[in-house]
Amino acid sequence: MTPVAVVTKWFPERRGLAGGMVVMGFGLGAVIYNFVIKSIPSFAAAAQAAADYSAQAAAAHGTPNPAVIVLAQHHVSAVLDVFLYSGIAFAVLAGVCAAFLKNPPAELPGGAGAASSDAVAHTTREMLRTPQFYLLWLMLFLNVTAGILVIGNAVP
Repeated sequence: MTPVAVVTKWFPERRGLAGGMVVMGFGLGAVIYNFVIKSIPSFAAAAQAAADYSAQAAAAHGTPNPAVIVLAQHHVSAVLDVFLYSGIAFAVLAGVCAAFLKNPPAELPGGAGAASSDAVAHTTREMLRTPQFYLLWLMLFLNVTAGILVIGNAVP
C-alpha cells in the first residue's frame, strides 16, 4: 500500500488513476510470475503430481484422504525452494524499489499542491455516517472481487 500512498501524493489531480495503475501493476505481476514459476521444471512436476492426485480423487467420487501423502518429498522440496527463493528475490527487489520512493515536494512543479485544499476531515464516527463511505467501500469490494476473479482464472 505504500506505493499507492506515494503515487497519489505525486498526482493529486488524478489520484484514482495513479493508484489504479499501481494496483494494476500488482495484479499483472501475479499473472506474469505465474508463468515464471511454471517454467521451473521441478515446480511444474510438483504441480502436475498434485493435479493428478486431485483428478484421481475426483474420479473416484471421494474426498482426498488427508492422511495420505499427496506429494513425494522431492516435490515438497521443489515447492519450498520456490517459496524460499521467491521470498529472497522479492525482499531484495522490494528493498531496492523502496529506496526510490519519495514524497513529492510541498509544492509540485506547475503550481499544483501535493495535498487537496478541498479535503474535509471527519472523525471515524462521522465517516461511518456518510453514504459516500459505504459507496466507496462497495466500489472497492467489487473491484477487488473482480480483480481476484480475473487473476484466479488467468493464472491457471
